[in-house]
Amino acid sequence: MRPFVIARGTTNEFANLVVHVDLDGTVGYGEAAPSGKVTGESLREAAIELAKWRRKPDVAQRLVDEAEHAAGGHLRPAARSGLVVAHLDAVGRKRGRAMHALLNLPEGRIESSVTLSIGPPAAVLAEAAARDAEGWPIFKVKLGGAYDEEVVKALRDRYPDRRLRADANEAWSPDVAAQRIAMLERANVELVEQPLPRERHAETAELARRFEMPIILDESLYDSTDAVDLVERDVADGANIKFAKCGGPWEARRIVKILRDHGWKVMMGCNLESALGIASAAAFAGVLDYADLDSHALLADQPFLGFTTPNGVVATPARPGVGVDPAPSLLLEPLQN
Repeated sequence: MRPFVIARGTTNEFANLVVHVDLDGTVGYGEAAPSGKVTGESLREAAIELAKWRRKPDVAQRLVDEAEHAAGGHLRPAARSGLVVAHLDAVGRKRGRAMHALLNLPEGRIESSVTLSIGPPAAVLAEAAARDAEGWPIFKVKLGGAYDEEVVKALRDRYPDRRLRADANEAWSPDVAAQRIAMLERANVELVEQPLPRERHAETAELARRFEMPIILDESLYDSTDAVDLVERDVADGANIKFAKCGGPWEARRIVKILRDHGWKVMMGCNLESALGIASAAAFAGVLDYADLDSHALLADQPFLGFTTPNGVVATPARPGVGVDPAPSLLLEPLQN
């Protein structure tokens, strides 16, 4: 993959866990993509949890059964998400039904942003040119470094009509955020994600009242309990839902309803995930205001096949289950007991 750089650091490669569930001979797959810096769940911790569930299938089945109805956060949300998606994939394959239908979600299509790493203007423009050649209609630029204003100006000058979004990943102070958001509004940037550290709710709410630009929370929101608290306190204008934060698609569906009921915008995002994780999230394409489902496009090799985003358009997968299959080259190594 190409190096991926945000305010918290640089990633040159990543490892996720593939969960597979055998349902009377029908195998389903899910992806666990933990983020220790966001949820505190490391890859090792997710693997240990999955190994426990493998040894205790009755516990795994109870977790799957509870997922549809038990609201709120859970330990090891990425591991749980991988398990729940794998089960839904197996059920969908067995019944000939797509995952969105199992979740009672409408079909849809939505343009997704593609992320441009944080960096100096020349590097960001070079990455933008590559993504432009691939047909992506929306650029989401990572900010929070030394070149924020120069990068936004360079992008707007080079792409005067392109939809732009910004993501600070908690990097700004309240004073800097106010200056940066004013600059983003002048540059006709569409929205800004997580301008302040996740615990700065009062200051974030003040920014949301002060500026017209939608402020979308990401690191501040994990699950439906957070969603209720944030909308009741009117902290922002919308939120970015990720399976690896909330524990999977059933909890994501609960969050969508809470946000919609309070007039908030709904974004679906991703960690660094393959087409398996992105296709799973694409089951929600019909209920989103914004999509940021692009990490599969960063990969040099595709471990799962059957899902693409031509010209940056995310469409609800129509095939049974999640809608992807393992590539012939994929080697699944079992977890050790």
